[in-house]
Amino acid sequence: MEKKQLKSNTSGTRLDKFLQQHFTVSRVLIKEWITKQYISVNNIITTKASFLLSKGDVITCIINKETASPPPLNTPTSINYIYEDHDLVVLNKPAGLLVHLGSNKNETTLVDQVKNDRIPLYDYADNNRAGIVHRLDRMTEGLLVLAKTKRAYESLSQQFRNRTIKKHYYALLKGKLNQDIDVNQPIARHPKHRHKYYVSPDGRDAYTKFFIKKNYNSMTLCNIELISGRTHQIRVHAHFLGHPIIGDTIYTKTSRQSGQLLQAYSLSLKHPNHEKKLTFSIPISKRIQKFYA
Repeated sequence: MEKKQLKSNTSGTRLDKFLQQHFTVSRVLIKEWITKQYISVNNIITTKASFLLSKGDVITCIINKETASPPPLNTPTSINYIYEDHDLVVLNKPAGLLVHLGSNKNETTLVDQVKNDRIPLYDYADNNRAGIVHRLDRMTEGLLVLAKTKRAYESLSQQFRNRTIKKHYYALLKGKLNQDIDVNQPIARHPKHRHKYYVSPDGRDAYTKFFIKKNYNSMTLCNIELISGRTHQIRVHAHFLGHPIIGDTIYTKTSRQSGQLLQAYSLSLKHPNHEKKLTFSIPISKRIQKFYA
């Protein structure tokens, strides 16, 4: 853990702008430090990036490997397209690539890259989220379907709401899971740490099925079926079981900087036009394999 103290020599500078002048990291990462309560001003934690500093203010930054998120991708990333027709496109999202625009307008996203590859996406309201009917976390890799037409957007969105789309994941969990297990526990946003979620009776219903694929000395490779689709659901339920996903810098302390070892490897849906069932699958990723091979 590294503690660094800085002093403001002027008044009226925004906290995020001040930190940008002293750290060679992205604006997105600085905002994460602030919202995750790693920054204090005069020993008082502030979660507002727009906080205006006064001359003489002492800014304390407590940063370690776990707090530093993977750096944003500012250059295009090669996308592996699995399937495409008039209505939809299915692709293999690499780990580290943000699905759509966040607070850093200079960051290349998956939506940007698909557009750069001249694949038209249905722009339902927000051009930055064109075609998006579901998401994967930045460091989660695997299959994602995007809508190219209004018909596809409406059909796929309805299928996700009805939970008729089948999604399976591989995850490498810390420790040995003794048996297959279903976790039917509601999830809510953490009241203090807004970047996190946790199991709470006041949360939204969430249902995850964990199947043991193989046990290793200190970890378990699982095949996971996602019944609902809450934010961070698999990560939260794995943590709830006491077997967090290896590499997850939010839900477990880890020295690995790979990000959570989680891959969406299978996706089954009904085609929005001819209504035939489509099933897509990809092999377990080399990124996960290298940790147990």
